[in-house]
Amino acid sequence: ASVPPPPADLAAAYAAALAPLAFGEWDSAASPSAYARTLAAQSLPPGSALPRKAAKRIAQELRDLGAAGGLPLAPSASIFVRADPDRADRLRALVTGPEGTPYAGGCFVFDLLLPPAYPDVPPVMLLATTGGGRARFNPNLYADGKVCLSLLGTWHGTDESEKWSATAANVWRVLVSIQGMILVDDPYFNEPGADAVRGTPEGKAQAARYNAKLAANVVRYAMAAHLESPPAGFEDVVAAHFKLMRHK
Repeated sequence: ASVPPPPADLAAAYAAALAPLAFGEWDSAASPSAYARTLAAQSLPPGSALPRKAAKRIAQELRDLGAAGGLPLAPSASIFVRADPDRADRLRALVTGPEGTPYAGGCFVFDLLLPPAYPDVPPVMLLATTGGGRARFNPNLYADGKVCLSLLGTWHGTDESEKWSATAANVWRVLVSIQGMILVDDPYFNEPGADAVRGTPEGKAQAARYNAKLAANVVRYAMAAHLESPPAGFEDVVAAHFKLMRHK
């Protein structure tokens, strides 16, 4: 069957369909796949209250994320967030792969845990989109879900501005950093030491091979798998996103 052409104004159509879905609530305990088990084991017991400082900061961040324009929203790159109203320390995010990268159009789901000492310490974060541990989508995204990022304290960068700060960093910045610094056009060079061959014939060949394998896994696990079994909390986002982006 032929694929219908995109809307005349794709950006406007995408915003109209997905802006109401940018931020919302979900039940992190609805099913075993609704939230990372390892994070659930570390989170507060049901009915427990976060310390006042953490609760106040999280409430403010959720208001900011839920405000109009609080999250990036465009066919070229978007971010969606879900919060559990009964467990303020649990969040789930869906980050779409940016246009012009091997991640383009794919949906990558991350689970976040905000510890009781938040915001003095960074969130704990896991990638849920791994094909059941089969796919490593980036040198900084492991098949077991580990996310390596200076902001999270899981990568030892030398730039102080890229490290967690209770005053300057937040969940929004973490998500935008993943989209802009990890889901890039040449992820091969995120590997430590790979920069030494950047711009060389060897480096270009290695990057091309890496991207070819990566692109296949994006289709397999960040597109098809989500269409077949939409991630909890983002069922409506996945349906609307792929309907509007199907021409690509």
